[in-house]
Amino acid sequence: MLRYKIVLPVGILVLLNFPSTSAKAFHKDVYYPRAPEALLEILQDMDNPFSPSIKNIEEGSKVYFGKGLCVKCHGVNGKGVEVPGHSPRNFTDLKWQNVRTDGEMMW
Repeated sequence: MLRYKIVLPVGILVLLNFPSTSAKAFHKDVYYPRAPEALLEILQDMDNPFSPSIKNIEEGSKVYFGKGLCVKCHGVNGKGVEVPGHSPRNFTDLKWQNVRTDGEMMW
């Protein structure tokens, strides 16, 4: 019992002070590049290798709604899900689409 009285509070403090890796993915300015600086130039030169065919869209939907877990943060309609302290990542925002290159979106 004494062990839990020590381990539990220490564990809680560690978890509360441990920076979340997902929090680093957010930036207050949604138009700010999110890819690592070392890759940004390469990504900005990339073109989407997938044509917008029905087959590719269906395969992309499987990733978005399935194993990619994209829908969890970006929502069913792509408008983003509110996360306390962070702006939703809205894929339907035309300004956002215009400042992102194919490579940045694929990253």
